Amino acid sequence: MPAGVAVHRRDPPAAEVTGGPGPPGTGTPPRTPSWRVALSLFTVIPAGVGGDLDEGAAARAVFWLPVIGAGLGLAGGAAMVFVAAGQGSPERQLLGAALAMMLLALATGGLHLDGLADTADGLGSRRPADQALEIMRRSDAGPLGVATLVLVLLVQVCALASLPRGWAGAAGLVLAAVTSRVAVVLATGSPSARPSGFGALVAGRTSAAAVARNSPASATCSTTSSASTASKRRPSWVRSSAAAQR
Repeated sequence: MPAGVAVHRRDPPAAEVTGGPGPPGTGTPPRTPSWRVALSLFTVIPAGVGGDLDEGAAARAVFWLPVIGAGLGLAGGAAMVFVAAGQGSPERQLLGAALAMMLLALATGGLHLDGLADTADGLGSRRPADQALEIMRRSDAGPLGVATLVLVLLVQVCALASLPRGWAGAAGLVLAAVTSRVAVVLATGSPSARPSGFGALVAGRTSAAAVARNSPASATCSTTSSASTASKRRPSWVRSSAAAQR
């Protein structure tokens, strides 16, 4: 599955987006850097990423979310500082905050806003879990989703406008962008709500235990332990012969 499609609606099952081995004799293709995969998935910035997205690549990309948040926050903060430069006024502060939020929405393709509206529609339906998930997968936004978007954006713009002028206020936006994406990384350590989509690819793969299991140090320890076990299981005459040759 091409990176950048997995996080949108109507995703195929996770088993279908996991790339299989290539044709015999083609060799293993070079691994795309995780930060480029993350840019392709979570922003509209062209990163030159193609091919299939497997579980390992998706999990590694998720860890770059806070870094991407810092970059987006800096861009939005710069817009706030530029608009509010010179003679400060509440109107300039409000305009700078609105432009910063617009820049973040454009840079991410409205991905977080789309998810917010879907969540509001699903939870507000007061239906059983399976029906709520089906409502969240629909391409349209219901009245509750639209109202939630408007209210949340108003709160965000007003909160940004109330921050101090200059880079102190911009730092507040950067902090918010980073911490919100750290929360996403922590949330992906939990089970997925459904067996398809991007969430199914990363569910349970970003927890501390999963990272420890998949780390190079863990693989080295596992290999050493297997070799030691195999050595102990050799017949006694093989061990005696090896000892005599030393």
